[in-house]
Amino acid sequence: MAKKELSERAIWQDVSGEKALTAEQNLYDVFETAFKHTNYILHKKPKHLKNLYAKVELSEEILNEIYKPKIDLSCIEWGSDVHVPYDNLDNATAVNKEMAANHLVTASYGSYYRLGQSNEPEIFDMILNTAKKLSAPMIRVWGGIEGSRSLNAQSRNDIIHDTLNIAGKAKKENIKISLEYHQNTITDTVESALDFIKEVRNQGGDNVYLYWQPNQHLPFDENKQALVKICPYLTNIHVFAWEKAVKLPLCEHKERWINYIDIIKNHSGGNHDFLLEFVKDESAKQMLEDAKVLAELIEK
Repeated sequence: MAKKELSERAIWQDVSGEKALTAEQNLYDVFETAFKHTNYILHKKPKHLKNLYAKVELSEEILNEIYKPKIDLSCIEWGSDVHVPYDNLDNATAVNKEMAANHLVTASYGSYYRLGQSNEPEIFDMILNTAKKLSAPMIRVWGGIEGSRSLNAQSRNDIIHDTLNIAGKAKKENIKISLEYHQNTITDTVESALDFIKEVRNQGGDNVYLYWQPNQHLPFDENKQALVKICPYLTNIHVFAWEKAVKLPLCEHKERWINYIDIIKNHSGGNHDFLLEFVKDESAKQMLEDAKVLAELIEK
């Protein structure tokens, strides 16, 4: 653009500035009319409010509410895959010490031990020792590597035998064994989970229990029916909002979780830890939002 054209062009700041001044005056006129004959005084260009926020000292309590929101995250389920590997007892000891300093407890040691698959019994021994270092009351395990419909009789028996074996070791340490309620394992349907847990209990595995989590591929009513049936064997609950392949903020499934929690209160005895597992976009911020929702749900 040539110099002459530029010099003749209107300057946008002048135009917008003039409009802003007009808008400001109009706003002032409205307030002046509204507060006429009252005890309020309008300051058109106040200067005494310049440091209104900068010089106000907030109490420690208010600062904590801003920077340290009160969310009752009282327990943690540590995973053996990343958080607290079972082959590092010094790390487990350090984690437990840090937890105690922050008034936290271990809800469970989330091992990825696959029942019926290990030819190395010392692996579970290492998992058990790590759980003890964490003061974990429970070890979470997985029911094999196949869905219940794919299991043959031998594979099912191997899982039951292994469950009884590790349950016996854990019982000596006053630790429970609890299975993931999960797809592609022996507990992938409510029918298979119940058949399994009843058979294990009949053979002396009275410290064996089940986790529960909603199946994101099933209708809400089916998940409710399944939960009612496994409540007598229920320990912890994995909490999330998930539909098919889409993870959602927990608030979007708030009504569902109100129903789930009511079922647990009415059909299951004992105490249960509600553990946030999956969050939308794996976001730390979303986790805090979900934690607030979960705290509200549990308090109801």
